[in-house]
Amino acid sequence: MFGLEAPGLLRQWRGSRDKEFRPVDRPHFNADVLRKPVSPRLAFSGYYIGQFLFLGVQLPFYAGYLDARGLSPATIGKLVAIALVLRLIFAPIIAFQSEKLTHPRNAMIYASAGLTLSCALALVAPGAAVLSIATIGLLFSFGLIMPLTDAAVLRADRRGQLSYGPVRSIGSASFIAANLIGGAVISVTDDRMAIIWMTVAAFIAFLLAFKLPKDGANDAPRPKPDFKKALVLFRSRSFLYLLFAAAFVQGSHAVYYAFSELSFSAAGYPSWIIGWMWTIGVLAEIVFLAKGKKLMMRLGPTGLLLIGAAGAMLRWPLLGLNPPLLILFPVQILHLATYAATYMATVEFVGEAVPEEYRATAMTIIASLGIGAVTGVATMLSGYIFDPVSPFKAYAVMGMMGGAGLILALMLRARWDGGTLHAVKDA
Repeated sequence: MFGLEAPGLLRQWRGSRDKEFRPVDRPHFNADVLRKPVSPRLAFSGYYIGQFLFLGVQLPFYAGYLDARGLSPATIGKLVAIALVLRLIFAPIIAFQSEKLTHPRNAMIYASAGLTLSCALALVAPGAAVLSIATIGLLFSFGLIMPLTDAAVLRADRRGQLSYGPVRSIGSASFIAANLIGGAVISVTDDRMAIIWMTVAAFIAFLLAFKLPKDGANDAPRPKPDFKKALVLFRSRSFLYLLFAAAFVQGSHAVYYAFSELSFSAAGYPSWIIGWMWTIGVLAEIVFLAKGKKLMMRLGPTGLLLIGAAGAMLRWPLLGLNPPLLILFPVQILHLATYAATYMATVEFVGEAVPEEYRATAMTIIASLGIGAVTGVATMLSGYIFDPVSPFKAYAVMGMMGGAGLILALMLRARWDGGTLHAVKDA
């Protein structure tokens, strides 16, 4: 067969070899597709997903990995404290320096690289000393990433490029997925899977950080921050009222975050029920973040802050009474007030009251000097009074913290006129 057809094919080739070669039209790959920028909404959504895939496993399961590697609870507590102190000292300074960058996303790229390297080091650490250093590094790096991201998303929101709440809610949904799926994977493998998961998630966040938008030539010039003006934030009563109100309300979650599993277990609830109690709270948070824009516009930052503080005053004493399941699940829905409403109040206040060139600094001050410090102290002190069988005393203190936040929120409402902070504006 080939012998009969070959001569004809040869003649065709000889007859056409001197003609212009015209390739057949067919789809071809354009490498520029890989370099094409994505929308800010998609870019920040992806970056939040990477962060919360990390957090959804780190928060509940990383301590188990450290324990399996021989680190005692006391040592783990010290590592968390060291990371917190470093954040208190250096995070605001780093955030201020990030404001000076031509492309603010570079700060998130560097922080994500630090997180990835710290996780990788924790994965291969040969001993307790290296593991401890890696743990401090990953806790410190992640503590930088969150406020820097929030400030960048807030900047994009104010430019009309996205809506803050729905984008942030995607991160909360990722937290649930990581918590449930990661927990299931770890349960059928071992604690080492926690740090493997965290390393992969951190690397995903690092890669996606390169897709974040950067200030382009068509953007309005960004004012250069001044260190003296940044310090003026601490002379603004309105900012301090917001700082400590948010710190008390968010810090009132300390007992719940650190010890709720112990009290729920002591009350006889199985692990899957405990998991769903956490999930319901985060689901309520997601709904509020995604759909709460109209409520936020009606109430404003101070109104949302009052809702969060009132929710803390109600939620924690009720939780401390070990109510039956039919009451416990609705109580968990109050997470949309104690966390989501307070969180949105903070973001909106910074967006309205703080000049653009100081928003990353302000968000980091609130996250580290405010919320981080108060939560850390509250966690440490509540350990002395918490009783898994009778947790009301510890939760009652958390309710009183919500009351303190309510008083400060009322003071903020009476003082702040809704505009730029006068202390910063007039400095």
